[in-house]
Amino acid sequence: MLSESSEHVLRALTWIAALPRQDAVAAGDIAAGAKVPRRYLSKILARLTRSGVLEARRGVNGGYRLARPANRIHLIDVVGPFEPTLGNDSCVFGGGRACGDRNQCAVHKDWGRIREALLRFLEHTTLAEIANPGGKK
Repeated sequence: MLSESSEHVLRALTWIAALPRQDAVAAGDIAAGAKVPRRYLSKILARLTRSGVLEARRGVNGGYRLARPANRIHLIDVVGPFEPTLGNDSCVFGGGRACGDRNQCAVHKDWGRIREALLRFLEHTTLAEIANPGGKK
């Protein structure tokens, strides 16, 4: 349902959020800990830094850290940059055509309910909730 990029970024940021301290973490450590290909991860981390989800620090003690507490980062903030059609009327079954109540594809109503449920989940679930299920937030 989500792109491979979104899956990688969710694994990487969940791994960072689960760390006991929020010191900067090297990209190589994130890649190994989250089991995300390092080359792929570099592009993801740069995009998340530009979007304000991560902070990057250069140098010996450099790396990446969350730009704000995990309980203030919603999953939509994390996957939004990697899912450009998530918040619009683009039809995943119609080759990029607009799909709405006036121009419905064959699965418009069912897919619409699924899409709305996914958006609600992403908008209301924080990184802290998935990094520490049942734990402190």
